[in-house]
Amino acid sequence: MSRAIRARKYTPETIADTSKLVQNCSIPLNTASKVYGIPKSTLKDFVLSFLRDEVQDQDLLTDPSRLYNADETGFPLCPKGGKVLSMKGAKHVYNYTSNNKSQMTVLACVSAVRHYIKPLIVYLCELFRKNV
Repeated sequence: MSRAIRARKYTPETIADTSKLVQNCSIPLNTASKVYGIPKSTLKDFVLSFLRDEVQDQDLLTDPSRLYNADETGFPLCPKGGKVLSMKGAKHVYNYTSNNKSQMTVLACVSAVRHYIKPLIVYLCELFRKNV
C-alpha cells in the first residue's frame, strides 16, 4: 500500500509571512510550523537563507564563540529525607520530611568553545506588596 502524497496547502507568501513572525521572535518555529501547516525543514531553510542574505557579518552565524547554551535548574533547600530505618516486617513505615518546598535557582551559560559566563543565582525572596 503506497502512501498518499500530501498536497501543499501553503503559498510562498505564507512562508514569507510566517518566517517574518519567526524572525521577530513573535512565534517559535515549532508552533509556526504546526499552526500554518508548513514543514519545519522548509520554514527553517527559508529563515536561514534570509539570515545569510541579510546578515553582513557571516561569522555571526558560524563562529562557535558566538553560540551559547543556557540552562536553569532548581536546587531544593529542604531535600526529601534519605533512608528510613524500621523493623523488619513493619506494616507502616513513616518518613519525616519538611513541608517547605523552597528552592534556589541557578542559570548557567556556556559557549561552544567552552567560555562560560558567571552563573546567575536566584535566592529566596519575599514578595513586596504595596499597601493600598
